[in-house]
Amino acid sequence: MSQLEIIYLPLDAITPRTDNPRTHNRHQRRKLAKAIRRFGFGNPILIDERGGIIGGHCRYDVAKEIGLETIPTICLKGLPGWFGNGTETLTM
Repeated sequence: MSQLEIIYLPLDAITPRTDNPRTHNRHQRRKLAKAIRRFGFGNPILIDERGGIIGGHCRYDVAKEIGLETIPTICLKGLPGWFGNGTETLTM
């Protein structure tokens, strides 16, 4: 098993899933924005090898809203070919 590596990527190199099942209300997003401004990112965005978001859609959206240019990511390599077609779940 390889070691995980945190890589800072520009927001335009990351693609959110259009079928993201989770939603966050305005209050949650404001709280997250305040925390990111104050403490920075403590939890990187999980992406696949194509830059598609696996986990962290809300953090990605908030980063865009507050004007960040790059965000920390961890690329999960070697996912099965069917991963990303909307039939899978990944639980952390």
